[in-house]
Amino acid sequence: DGIDNNCDGNIDEGFDQDGDGFTACQGDCDDSDANSYPGAPEVCDGIDNNCDGLVDGDDPSVIGLPDIVITESPLGDFCQGVAELTVDVLNASDFSSISYSWSNGSTDSSIIVSDNNTYTVSVTGNSGCTTTSSYMSTAVPSDNLSGYIMLANKEIYLKETTVNGGGVGVINNGKKAKVRDDSSVFSFVKADQIDTDNSSYIQQSIFDNASVTLPTFYYNTADDDCEIDLTVPENQTITINSDTYDDVKIKKNGTLIIDMPEVYIHKLDLEDGATIIFNQSCSVMIDYDMDVNDNCLIDSNGYGVVFYVEKKVKIDRGTTIDANIYSQKELHVKGYSNNHTTMMGLFISEYKIKSEKYVDWYPSTICETIPAPSNPLPCNDDDDDDDDDDDDDDDDRVGQVNTIDLYPVPAKTELNINLVSQTHGKAKYFISNIRGTTVISKEFIVTKSNNSLSVDVTKLPEGEYIFTIVLDGNRLQKKFIKQSN
Repeated sequence: DGIDNNCDGNIDEGFDQDGDGFTACQGDCDDSDANSYPGAPEVCDGIDNNCDGLVDGDDPSVIGLPDIVITESPLGDFCQGVAELTVDVLNASDFSSISYSWSNGSTDSSIIVSDNNTYTVSVTGNSGCTTTSSYMSTAVPSDNLSGYIMLANKEIYLKETTVNGGGVGVINNGKKAKVRDDSSVFSFVKADQIDTDNSSYIQQSIFDNASVTLPTFYYNTADDDCEIDLTVPENQTITINSDTYDDVKIKKNGTLIIDMPEVYIHKLDLEDGATIIFNQSCSVMIDYDMDVNDNCLIDSNGYGVVFYVEKKVKIDRGTTIDANIYSQKELHVKGYSNNHTTMMGLFISEYKIKSEKYVDWYPSTICETIPAPSNPLPCNDDDDDDDDDDDDDDDDRVGQVNTIDLYPVPAKTELNINLVSQTHGKAKYFISNIRGTTVISKEFIVTKSNNSLSVDVTKLPEGEYIFTIVLDGNRLQKKFIKQSN
């Protein structure tokens, strides 16, 4: 009746007021809430549902609490940092949605850490329950390839250079790292011998050779008969979607856009102000020199990019490199006091690295798997000159460079093809895997103009494929990557 009839300070304690089958006398901790009673399911709602004195995640019997574990794994060859931390939700099937919040601000299920600090993650399910856990990486940066920004077999010489994270390492026994003339390394230097002066700073000196395993070096395996010269005119832009070239020269303020997973080049030369932009992850194999002049830009565009250079690499002042470079000879980088050079990525030389006159080095934040090169596409083996010019070379491949375009790359569900044809008639396309097995083929009619096709690639496994069109006895080919949806 809402009255303390027996004057014991409690009102209606012997009656079940909320209809849950329990009275206050029987341990109902909130007799006004039918969801709270002894033995009730404990859910994440800020209430002690089962009346055991514990609320939500503090109660081991709670329903809807993410069960999490943090694991540590090493990074790939051209990822930089200490390790990757991944939080796994062991009961993920209990939730329709899960959110993550790391102490470094990330909202992904995994993070790349650059030091051995403690990292904390909070995982929240759609139940409203949150589980929090912490982890400290045990990886030693100087023992792992991912901990470095530059590595050389025989010597590294830094002069008026700043290294903003990532280690500096000399691999061979008894060899030297020189850090001199107002240079600063805000990480570690690891070499048997470290030569520095009073004007320079090293955060940590490790007197031992950098005994890490280098990545596989990929060579230019293209047939010389397949190679064609490519020149980008001044102030012009060219997009390439063929994979084999001889000398590639980008003239002053020219731009080269690369839309291939791998490119084979004899020699690469960028004149002042030249730019290279990538539209997908790419390996560039160069069997001679790579020469980058003043104020150039190599932009990975957020993709994983590696240049494998068999000879020397020279990079001049004011240039920005946002890509990885692996050279078998010397890698020489220069800046200027009012025009610094910026290097972002992992840089490896099997000989020496020299950095002088205001060069700023930064580890890359891009950690993307770069498919291993699968060798260049075959070219026409006919030695006869089939074109209409006066030389002895069959240059028809030059005219085909921009006749076929594939998008999006990587493809997930649908691959679109744009074909520009100078003739009309029947044609046939093939999609084959890197082992040469045809997985999709179809005949179609080509018109003398732009032709658009779409191919459903949903059922193809992840990997690298070759798209081929046979038209008038000629083959047009281009590689693409298939990713899962």
